[in-house]
Amino acid sequence: SAEEVARYHYQTYNTSWDYTIANEHGLQDISLEKVERFLTLANKTREIALSDSPVDTLKKLELLRSEGISKACLLLFMKGESLLTTIEIGRFQTETLIKDAKTIKTDIFSEIDSTLQFLVKHLNKRYIITGNPQREERWDYPLDALREIIINAIVHRDYSNSSDSVIKIFDDKIEFFNPGRLLGSLTVPKLLKGDYISTIRNKQIAQIFKEANIIEKYGSGIRRIIESFRRYGLPAPKFRETGEGFLVTVFK
Repeated sequence: SAEEVARYHYQTYNTSWDYTIANEHGLQDISLEKVERFLTLANKTREIALSDSPVDTLKKLELLRSEGISKACLLLFMKGESLLTTIEIGRFQTETLIKDAKTIKTDIFSEIDSTLQFLVKHLNKRYIITGNPQREERWDYPLDALREIIINAIVHRDYSNSSDSVIKIFDDKIEFFNPGRLLGSLTVPKLLKGDYISTIRNKQIAQIFKEANIIEKYGSGIRRIIESFRRYGLPAPKFRETGEGFLVTVFK
């Protein structure tokens, strides 16, 4: 497929799509305030703090090179909006009737919270009396697992694909569709068993998310999602490849 041809081309140079230069954009399209916020997150756990200026930090992390900014740099720290990052999210009353919808196309750091906020807006919450001084809140789904699904989608998305990420909230389930099939020899059964070495589609994005303490780079996210649903007493999510992408379905 065209995706495979492109991937093998990048592998020839030991790189990935997000490492290549964003020729239509430059440093003027990057928010240095967002870079500073990233530095604050990264320095919370680093033994040696990143103390360079935002521009020098981008250079050190190879997000800014002599030829220009990388595509990852644009997606991570853009000032405005971009169709490249579009997430379409909707609350469906039926398979075809939409009650509420939102299009998110900001920098990918901001998309995590924006997407989760829309999800929470359409979830139910109940309180459980446990005998402790405070009531226990229980949402329809474990929020930590939903956040992990969102992060995985953002980090592993095939941004060279023209399709958008799409999230559909139904009465009894949520579907997360993401452009980009599993890489290499990875299959869904291997994914569920944890019997694989994580292959990164977007090497720079994954590295920066790891620096910001948002992800672990080593493929443990799926296992945490499944365990979180089991602890919550809910069925394990379903994972499957479909068309040119990957679909995760979680059940209420």
